[in-house]
Amino acid sequence: MNKTFREIRKRYKWPNMKREIEKYVRRCKSCQLNKNSSPRRKAPMEITTTSSRPFERCALDIVGPTSVTNKGNRYILTFQDDLTKFMAAIPIPMQDTETVAREFVQNIVLKYGIPEVILTNQGANCS
Repeated sequence: MNKTFREIRKRYKWPNMKREIEKYVRRCKSCQLNKNSSPRRKAPMEITTTSSRPFERCALDIVGPTSVTNKGNRYILTFQDDLTKFMAAIPIPMQDTETVAREFVQNIVLKYGIPEVILTNQGANCS
């Protein structure tokens, strides 16, 4: 009723307007059938687990394509540790599996060790 009243009020006005609109909507069969009677409910909050030590759980993703750099890089391989929020951004020329794996090993694994869990979107954009 309120939504209908607000819409009609934008263009028209007459005495007892709100009462008449409420009466009409109560008697309108299609209005009652299409009425959203259940209140919208928010999804319950989920308790997520935070890592207990650095590099326990880390995330990898690829940003791009961006404009090509002087060195021919067009993508950015991003890495973030869940606990410390340490982040690395590694420029890469292509987003193919070999390039991503090589750069991840050279720039992350060899410097910081192997993360226990690696979160990705399963490389849907890698070939």
